[in-house]
Amino acid sequence: MQSPRQTRRRAAASSGSASVAPTGSPAALRARGPRRTSQKRLTREHWLRAALSQIRDRGLAGINVAGLAASLHVTTGSFYWHFTSRDELLEAALDLWESERIDVLDALRDISDPRARLERIVGEIYRDRERGELFAALQASANDPRVGSRLRRTTQRRLGFLAQTYCELGYPAAQARYAALALYSLYTGLWELTRILPATDDHTVPDDRMSEYIEYLRGLVLRGA
Repeated sequence: MQSPRQTRRRAAASSGSASVAPTGSPAALRARGPRRTSQKRLTREHWLRAALSQIRDRGLAGINVAGLAASLHVTTGSFYWHFTSRDELLEAALDLWESERIDVLDALRDISDPRARLERIVGEIYRDRERGELFAALQASANDPRVGSRLRRTTQRRLGFLAQTYCELGYPAAQARYAALALYSLYTGLWELTRILPATDDHTVPDDRMSEYIEYLRGLVLRGA
């Protein structure tokens, strides 16, 4: 059975009259110009991706429904088709972030050669600036229980994965844990500095110098591996 809201939206869309369409209807959105995204096509994942981007750019406190709607070129009414509140959106966005980090580890586990696995980590994952900047923004909000619990689980999984990889390379267990900690600290530190320092600072790594930094990093973490 359709809800009254769904009935009104379908009636407005079929009428073809922008003048009588409610503010948030598809007809009204079409009338405002081609840049506005059809609310029929806008999915829950669009909102989640936009929320993660806003966290990366503004931090957790910078998330607001009106700003997200503007970035997606829709009215806030579209938001409430998918979520009941800002808190529900945040929880779902953070769940998406955590699940995708698990997927990355699962893909890396498919690489049987441990050295090749580390090469992939250093050569590709460190290059993903958007991912790194989002991670740094989440670290800055680690005191929020919703963020802190997910960061803790993600960090434990990553360190365990790296330690196991170093063990497969023949490192004793204690040294493997230290190597994993060092490699992961280099990753977290890079993006934390990027978040803190201006892009013009000599100690940041802009895109055109990332390959040079990766080569230096490879010499540090893969020495003797």
